[in-house]
Amino acid sequence: MALTIPQAIKKLLINEPFYGLFLLSIDKYFDDSIETACVRRKGINTELAINYQF
Repeated sequence: MALTIPQAIKKLLINEPFYGLFLLSIDKYFDDSIETACVRRKGINTELAINYQF
């Protein structure tokens, strides 16, 4: 069974708090123009782009 994004973040917060907090602090959105997922810079911030099909 695949986890949803919020479920995966919650599980990561419990098991690996550092990475869970990092994931909470960046903007997340879906983008079909990338193959899987990526973290990129947007101005002075970072954002997580996720391909919904992935």
